[in-house]
Amino acid sequence: MNYMKKNLLVNIVFLILGAGFLIFSFLEKGKNSIVFGLGCSLLAVGLLNIVQSIILMRNPKKCDEIELLKNEERTVFLREKNNSTVYSIFIYIESIVIIIAAFLGYREVVIVVSLLLIAKLVVWMVIGTINGNRY
Repeated sequence: MNYMKKNLLVNIVFLILGAGFLIFSFLEKGKNSIVFGLGCSLLAVGLLNIVQSIILMRNPKKCDEIELLKNEERTVFLREKNNSTVYSIFIYIESIVIIIAAFLGYREVVIVVSLLLIAKLVVWMVIGTINGNRY
């Protein structure tokens, strides 16, 4: 039930953000269609997931089953392994993008992507150190 309540709260935030973006886009009188599209998508996602969460919360047996599946040891291991693999793949992809952009002469792109890559690696090392000391 705890997972479903958190999920419901996140979807309420999506709904509020979507409504806020839509109101902002209407106040701007259509000058920024990206804000309108973002508002529509967040509003739709929030609304549909709120309905889904409420339906699932009315069935405690199904809710407990979902909670159990989210916390099962094998599921947690697979999720962490997948996250680690995807993170490693994207480190390589970002490095390749930096090299290609450097050869093509896009200095600003190289600087921005390099700084993001460095920041990602620093955060990874800090969190790894904290988790290494904690566990």
